[in-house]
Amino acid sequence: MNLFQEVLKSHPDWLDSHDGLGWCYLRTNMKKEAEESFNKALKINKDYGSSLQGLSAVKSGKTGPLTLAFSYYNTLYYDLALAETKNILDGKVEFQNDELWKVHNLAGWCHQRKGMYKEAAKAFKASVDMKDKDNEDSQMGLGFAYYYAADYPNAAMYLAKGVSKRPAKDTGWTVYSDAISALGWSHYLSNNYDAAVKTFKALVQFQEGNDIYADPHNGLGWCYLKQDQKTEAKKEFEKALALAPGYVGSVDGLKQLHDKDKKKTQK
Repeated sequence: MNLFQEVLKSHPDWLDSHDGLGWCYLRTNMKKEAEESFNKALKINKDYGSSLQGLSAVKSGKTGPLTLAFSYYNTLYYDLALAETKNILDGKVEFQNDELWKVHNLAGWCHQRKGMYKEAAKAFKASVDMKDKDNEDSQMGLGFAYYYAADYPNAAMYLAKGVSKRPAKDTGWTVYSDAISALGWSHYLSNNYDAAVKTFKALVQFQEGNDIYADPHNGLGWCYLKQDQKTEAKKEFEKALALAPGYVGSVDGLKQLHDKDKKKTQK
């Protein structure tokens, strides 16, 4: 709770921190404060599923098994959250069958946070199989799981679906920016450089107003390098290094550019 409060002093527009603080308040039965935090998160993104779930729990006054699991997850107790999702999926507690896709989704994110990517992929796939439409969160999670497993074509397919209803701009660097970045690198690692350029440019636009993150410029630099557009590559690597001095990917990129020019001069 204290960590979220400290972060919000410097970054009052960080969605995840308002949401996390709301769940901390809910876990300690501070319902008024929880409601305020969830509402602040929803002002930033009115469709943010975690905060909608939390606000519903506050207003109903009920803490059902899935809400309890969410409260554990959002306060970083992933094993306890997984235990609750297992109880639901094993039929040990009463639960609506048409909502089971949400349970699989939450189990997927728990596994993901624990670095258990095969288990995460299995859970997210179960969620998507139950509900494909309007289930971008599971599609995004499945895309990440494929990305970490180096299955870049499938990663690109599901990450694209997962970010399809993102807000116009990001506040800070949220999971949406993570997903767009992973989508760009999935295209890059599949040798689909045109698609990667388009994606990294979209990430630059998505981060407009923040413009403190080196990753999209580094990604563009490597794409242009692969396409032998050396001037553009140099510009992007230099932009990345201006934002994050010493950024390893861009330092390496400039070194490769220098080595290419050196070889050309020696011929």
